[in-house]
Amino acid sequence: MVKKEHLFSSVHNQQLAETLVFPEQFQQKKIAILFIHGWRSNQEGALEYAEALAQGGFICLTFDLRGHGSSDGNMDVLTRRDYVDDVLTAYDTLVTVASIDPEHIGVIGASFGGYLGAMLTARRKVKSLALRVPADYSNEGFEKPQVLLSDAAKRVWQAQEHQPHESCALHALHTFTGEVLIVESGKDEQISHQTIANYTNTLNDKEKLTYIVMKEAGHRLQDHTLRAEYKQILINWFSKTVGTATLNGDQG
Repeated sequence: MVKKEHLFSSVHNQQLAETLVFPEQFQQKKIAILFIHGWRSNQEGALEYAEALAQGGFICLTFDLRGHGSSDGNMDVLTRRDYVDDVLTAYDTLVTVASIDPEHIGVIGASFGGYLGAMLTARRKVKSLALRVPADYSNEGFEKPQVLLSDAAKRVWQAQEHQPHESCALHALHTFTGEVLIVESGKDEQISHQTIANYTNTLNDKEKLTYIVMKEAGHRLQDHTLRAEYKQILINWFSKTVGTATLNGDQG
């Protein structure tokens, strides 16, 4: 059985809408996963994956970035720095509310959420990081409202080869020592293969990288079959890298 609890956390006097998804019985060594959704999306798309992982014993937290979904905030004024604060707040909520050992936390980020998830690893403890079609951005404009970044500028940046010092996300991933899963969509209409290559190339320890291409997938996984495929990828990978979440106690 899987349970849900709706939560609200405060960040700069605004509320984040969060959903804690957890198994009816906790294991002794709690293992948690934080989900970070993409730009102009919300937590709803992550809930089915959170429920599937919770059925295996993982404790999951999904949330809406400010200006998205049910969270407070005006998207027109929020910067990437603001969104990093949202992610830090959600992470701290997960650790506190579910009494999680920070040594056993995984993160799943999609698109813009992948960019934010990579940066999270430089600020909090993360054991395993899963990035699906991660976006990337120049450090220029980090303090400006994200809505001001044009699609044309994003396409130009993401089509180019970049080094870690050019991107906060690449720099964070360059120094990350945990396990990394990068999932590319073979028919992605938004994120270029070069962007994915920039992420994979920045890793120091390639032995900790799992790289998977979902050949028939676009940027959004709207097809049920593709979502089921991605769900199984997550279950298999997190069971291997964060630890098997057994409901009958810690098996070692």
